[in-house]
Amino acid sequence: MSRTKSIQPETLLTAATRVILNQGISALTLDAVAKEAGVSKGGVLYSFKTKDELLQALVEYLQDQAFQQMTAFQASDPEPVGRWMRSYLAAYLFKSWPGKPEDAPAGLLVSDLERLCSALFAAIVNSPQLMQVILEHDKKQRERVEQDGVDPVEHSITMLAIDGLMMGQMLGFRPPEHLYDAIIRRLEHRTRQFPMPPSDAPADAPAEPRSNSESSPERES
Repeated sequence: MSRTKSIQPETLLTAATRVILNQGISALTLDAVAKEAGVSKGGVLYSFKTKDELLQALVEYLQDQAFQQMTAFQASDPEPVGRWMRSYLAAYLFKSWPGKPEDAPAGLLVSDLERLCSALFAAIVNSPQLMQVILEHDKKQRERVEQDGVDPVEHSITMLAIDGLMMGQMLGFRPPEHLYDAIIRRLEHRTRQFPMPPSDAPADAPAEPRSNSESSPERES
């Protein structure tokens, strides 16, 4: 019994990611995770009674890991205004992570994370429980965005653009690389261009973009 208790859930979740990446999400079973982790099925059942429990824990784990990475990215950004959105941009479009690539969630390479999220996408949209995990995480993200010192309307537009690009990646649609990189640069630029409107401005009043020439977006060829 002590051996069963010593199996860490994170070990099983990491094994689950390897099963999905190597064999596809249809191959994800408790038996497959036990085999990949080198433990008995009872060791898996101690933490996760069903495949649905395992999937929910995996989605929560990846979301929490991404949130921690975003917090680290935010802390390394010297410009306070808009830095949470810049960390969101880096994390959810898998362009960079603070530190080494292997510091990304679950220790996976960025290319593996793209494939893993694509594989999980169908399971998420077909499961109310998994969708609820995503919605709760999204709420936490938006609370941080509201404290980012940038006009919330402009920030919401940027976030919707990021979400759209991320969804496209999961479905296998992506602009040509040079255009994709130019879009990323433009979105990053937007996080610096629209400070919070004055407190006495109408709620729907747009913020004036900064006119500092140093913050002009790089011209795309």
